[in-house]
Amino acid sequence: MQIQEVKKENWKELRNLYLTLLSNDPDAFADNYSEIESRTRENWIDSLEKRGKTFVAVDDGKYIAMGRINFYEEIPGVPVLHKLGVLPEYRNRGIARKLIEVRERWAISEGAQKVRLYVMAEKTKTIEFSKKNGYIIVENLKGDVERSNGTWADVVVMEKVL
Repeated sequence: MQIQEVKKENWKELRNLYLTLLSNDPDAFADNYSEIESRTRENWIDSLEKRGKTFVAVDDGKYIAMGRINFYEEIPGVPVLHKLGVLPEYRNRGIARKLIEVRERWAISEGAQKVRLYVMAEKTKTIEFSKKNGYIIVENLKGDVERSNGTWADVVVMEKVL
């Protein structure tokens, strides 16, 4: 297993992995399956070319896990880690931790002094995992993400000083 940056020519492999992750655990992400499924090749390439990076874990040529990091104008200097997911059959092997580490190292190389992430509030295991990796809760956003069924989910904002 190795961690590598996704290149734009591998957009389809990334798309397939993300759709699989969304189908396995649709409430883990702010995105919904049909929205992601309808994105075009150009949408995927544009997103890969934004100021940020997408990293994947690859096992025997297969994408098995992913994580994205982006800078956003709304919070200059503080990149956001998001879209962390590991296929169920590869969990509990330290892959998510490695994806966090590579994204944190990239953030440091870009001059960031801290990073942020957002977790769906009902994902208590993810919140605990993030705490174990040095993240602290800085804010709770009530009713921040609309679900495909019309309900609203709370989100926990977490940060880590690098």
